[in-house]
Order: sequence, then structure tokens, then C-alpha cells
Amino acid sequence: MTLKQFCEPYDWSEIDAEVADTGAVILTGFLGSKRVDTLNADVENYLQRVSSVDGQLPGLPATDSSIYNQFLGYRTLRLHGLLEKLPAVHSVLGSSSLLGWAERLLGPVATQPRLSAAELIQIQPGEPRQAAHRD
Repeated sequence: MTLKQFCEPYDWSEIDAEVADTGAVILTGFLGSKRVDTLNADVENYLQRVSSVDGQLPGLPATDSSIYNQFLGYRTLRLHGLLEKLPAVHSVLGSSSLLGWAERLLGPVATQPRLSAAELIQIQPGEPRQAAHRD
């Protein structure tokens, strides 16, 4: 499946229709290079701060299941709860465009949608592909 890409200025009614039809789109340039740089700096600062505590990076699989650990990847960093960890995420998830989109799409089933399941997945070189799955 190939996802449809949209560029600025975004046609939100077309985006809404495409998401309703296929479940996803790509918004090219939504974050902008300055915001991406700020997010990347926040990630690096967070990783440096927490890895200096015990010398290891957080977010690598450490469950009791070797099968699940293999699925997650041994060279894939995962950070959950980014609102708490990265200040720059606030401006992304608090974007009036993104919140407006969420309210239009989720309005029929939610009175006040909030986007807070932000996750960072950083796949390192040499990591094998995951099995096909749906998140």
C-alpha cells in the first residue's frame, strides 16, 4: 500500500477523506526543519541525560519474552511518553492544525480528543525487518 502525500498548504477536507478511506496519510513538511532540529536536540539531550545515569541507553527491549524482544528489535530504541520527556513535542501535539484534524475525525466518538501516545522509534543499522503487523 502506498500512502497519499500532501504538501502545504494542506487541503484538510481532502486529508480527512483520505484518512477516513485508507487510515493514514503523509504530511510532507508538517513539522518544518526548525522544529525537526529542535525535536532532535531534545532527543539527544534526553538520551545523554538518562544514559549517563547507568551508562546504557533506555528504550531497548527488556521484557521476559525473547520472542517479543526479538520482534521489538535489539538495535531499535523506543521511547514512550514523549510529552513528559521532550519539551518540543508539546508544540507538535498542541498544533491547532493537528488538534483540529483530530477533533473533526474523532468528534463523533470523543468530545475532547487529546494526542498523547507519542513514541520515538529509532532503528539502528543492522536491525532486521519486523514481521508485518498493525500498530
